[in-house]
Amino acid sequence: MSMTERRDTSISIDFSAYSPNGLLYFRGSQETHEFVAIQLHNGGVELIANFGHDSKVVASSAKTSYADGRVHTITTHRRNNTIHLQVDSEDDHVSIVVANDSTLDINYDVTHFVGGVPPDFDKAPFSDSDIQWNGFFGCIKSVKPNQVSDLKLDHPVRSQRKEPGCEFRSKRLMPTDRVIGFAKVCPSIQNATASPSVSGVRYGVSSSSHSRINFRNDTPYPNPENFKLTFSFRTVKKDGMLWVWANYKYYTRYFYLNMKSGFLSLGVKGHKQPKVHRYNAKRLDDNEWHHVDLRKQGRDVQLQVDDLPPQLMKDMPNPKVMKRRMYVGGVISRHKKNFTLPFDGFVGCIRNFEVDGQVCDLVDKSRDVIPCADTQGTAYVHSGGFASFGMYHFAF
Repeated sequence: MSMTERRDTSISIDFSAYSPNGLLYFRGSQETHEFVAIQLHNGGVELIANFGHDSKVVASSAKTSYADGRVHTITTHRRNNTIHLQVDSEDDHVSIVVANDSTLDINYDVTHFVGGVPPDFDKAPFSDSDIQWNGFFGCIKSVKPNQVSDLKLDHPVRSQRKEPGCEFRSKRLMPTDRVIGFAKVCPSIQNATASPSVSGVRYGVSSSSHSRINFRNDTPYPNPENFKLTFSFRTVKKDGMLWVWANYKYYTRYFYLNMKSGFLSLGVKGHKQPKVHRYNAKRLDDNEWHHVDLRKQGRDVQLQVDDLPPQLMKDMPNPKVMKRRMYVGGVISRHKKNFTLPFDGFVGCIRNFEVDGQVCDLVDKSRDVIPCADTQGTAYVHSGGFASFGMYHFAF
């Protein structure tokens, strides 16, 4: 059954994005080739619709600065033969006239897509329109078609690369899969209990997932002979890379802290063969939070988890590593490609990461990490992701 057209209809979307291109919303008929799409294109917002019989419209926002991580509200509505597109305020409001008899011929049961479409979706019927099918990365907070209840973004019929949890810092979406501005340093003023890290940063949403910590150059760097490292983590995976401190040009000298077969494992390599120590007190791949305390003084290393007995390692090397940089949860793709590392990246959550008492931000310099908290009613969509929703009455 085709939809009954109404003359006063609307779609509203609240979103934050870091991708200049990508699909926000799409609904179309592969039989009639008619559709409505709302998307990002070169940083601006576009509405594209095909009402059939060569009746196509494209409405574009005046501004092209909406891939900035801030929350923006798109409002589109049709009154009689005029379609309005507004982003945020009246300062960016455009109108376009369509034929008075134009209607969308889309069956009631045609799926609503948010953030993209699945790989097996047949795009051929819409190939003559410039639809930004791929590339959206960001948070979609709400989608409200036709003044009815919002689409339930946390309960899609089908989804891919969609994660729960959109968190914001200073009115910007965090985290991102790209660098925002200049690289920031490991701060000493952040209180972990007041930051998003209290719920944890989740790694493993892609093979590139990692955080990079840069230490300040106006204070002494951590000393590989004497330092203290503490953090908490949880996972259900038996293997994964938690922390790396190395000479990254060659990876011939390093500290590795990994999960191996469900146990915490520390590997240290200086000039000679690496020394590897397994913390045998307990398996830790139980999805519970565990606190890690690693201390090195000279050639002695002490490792403790929670309130379990500490384990002391003697005669450990003092590798010459790059003092100003560490990696958490994984490493950059180039390192993985050029060197044989013991494990893939970590899959799970890490929070309250401290080096020598300084709380390090795991978000500011990161790739493909998301908040560990589950946030209701929002969808955090990565490039190549989508969510689909079933039958909602909608006309345009």
